[in-house]
Amino acid sequence: MALWTLFAGPQVLRPLYPAGARPAGDVPATAPDKAPASTPASVPKAEGSTREYAITTEPGEDGPVRIERGDGEVPLILPRGEELVFDVIIDLGILGDVDVGDVTLSSGLERTPRGLPSSRDAQRKVEMFDRAWIKSVAQGGYAGYEVTQTITANHLSQDWPRILYKDQQRGSENRERELKIGLRDGHTTAEYRNDHHCQGCSDKTHFVDSVWAWGKPSHCKKCKLAEHRVWKEPGHREVPKQSIDMLSAVYVARAMVELGVKETSFPLVDKQRVWRVKVQQGGRERHKVPAGTFECAQMQLITSLEPGEKPDGDSKNFQGLFGIQGTIRIFFDAKTGVPVLIQGQLPIPVPFVGDLDLSVQLKSYKGTPKGFGPKR
Repeated sequence: MALWTLFAGPQVLRPLYPAGARPAGDVPATAPDKAPASTPASVPKAEGSTREYAITTEPGEDGPVRIERGDGEVPLILPRGEELVFDVIIDLGILGDVDVGDVTLSSGLERTPRGLPSSRDAQRKVEMFDRAWIKSVAQGGYAGYEVTQTITANHLSQDWPRILYKDQQRGSENRERELKIGLRDGHTTAEYRNDHHCQGCSDKTHFVDSVWAWGKPSHCKKCKLAEHRVWKEPGHREVPKQSIDMLSAVYVARAMVELGVKETSFPLVDKQRVWRVKVQQGGRERHKVPAGTFECAQMQLITSLEPGEKPDGDSKNFQGLFGIQGTIRIFFDAKTGVPVLIQGQLPIPVPFVGDLDLSVQLKSYKGTPKGFGPKR
């Protein structure tokens, strides 16, 4: 997430892509108001594919979505129609806590057309498939700097891509990233691309007037407009089997609470790097947040580079959700697994304070599993 950059200044942001741009073959990332009932999805079986990755649903319109990741792997369990709203709090030491914005976390299921029907088909049937989705929207502002960041992880019942992950930032600065993970030619593959400011294009709408009366209009330089951003060519690489994205990792940890799993690890792809995430369940703790007081199970997400990955300047230290560096602590409701509190440190040294402590605290909820609620 990018809300932590509000205190670091615009210079630390790395912008991304043009409004309205949508790659060919993409699927909509917007959440439906209400997901229709669905039967267990059938994963198309292409050459070299397996049936280890599958999306199934519980009976009824409100049953959770279960995304199987193979034998011995913790699945994702996504509630349908759940919406959680959090306060994002930064601890400034002697200056006190500052509320820099809100995060809304939601999940669901949608039936999606695979493509247009064939004109040669007399019945013109449209093939449908399940798209399970997780969505995080962060909004905030400070000292005239505004940001809205939308991250969506789509899980699709097909070989390529199985996961479509998008990260879009709009506001005072703009950027966009896209990650695809799935099976191609029998190999688990990741495709990553991001946008950047166009350089010296001939589009006259990107030109600005000279500051000198005798000067000629010239192409803008590193402006912050979303419409002046273009996609870079995507990069491809093979990644470990069962690799997932950063947002989905939270729901693996959540499923561990529900299933009683104490420890697991899995590969996580972020940009063009692969990390090994180790998730450990700690003891029970009671936490008070704006939504009330909850009995919580603590999960720690500890990251390190996947064996064989070579560190470079941008990948020595993993930065996860909300810009947290290093270990992420998530406190889930011990009964239902609903996330209540997320804690970690931001890599922004502040005089007399050091690195900033970040706290993401639940303040409202709807559509949560039966039995979720604060202690009286």
